[in-house]
Amino acid sequence: MVVAKREGVQVKFLVGDARKIDKVVGNECFDVILYYWSSVLGYYDEDVDYEILVRCGKIVKDRGRLMILQHINRDYLALAFSIRRVLEDSQDLGDYIIVETSRFDLLPSRFISTWSLYKKERNILTLIDRLETLQRVYLLHELVKIANKTGWMFEKVYASLRTLEEFTKPTHHMTYNLVFKPS
Repeated sequence: MVVAKREGVQVKFLVGDARKIDKVVGNECFDVILYYWSSVLGYYDEDVDYEILVRCGKIVKDRGRLMILQHINRDYLALAFSIRRVLEDSQDLGDYIIVETSRFDLLPSRFISTWSLYKKERNILTLIDRLETLQRVYLLHELVKIANKTGWMFEKVYASLRTLEEFTKPTHHMTYNLVFKPS
């Protein structure tokens, strides 16, 4: 919002359940639908992912775009997890520590991430809560195929939004950025 204001661009952000996106926005139509950081697709099943993309087609203008940005790259995950079966990362937040433990189940193409929140007191860590997420991770061509079947035409895939570098090295980039237009 701050950047849009500084640049003199009028922006409207809406938050809601992507499975009912057309109901959330009512009769409004948009220039762009933006899904960022693997935030929508893959959390339910393929039928739900199809339905989400169909509903997106109902709320975008004729010359609008669907942008699926910073979407997790299955090829990269497969390579990373072939080297190490489990990946761990942690963030020290002062009084708390978050530990993320990730696995990748190759056959069903599922990325499993467990987030554990610990409270730090002296030299003792106490587990506060744990959250596990499970996401179906698509190959690039699978995501394009789903979009095509739901009324979207593939336009471009970028490795980087900053440089607009084309996505040509699937095992070199953790994410990719897709742009579709209505077909």
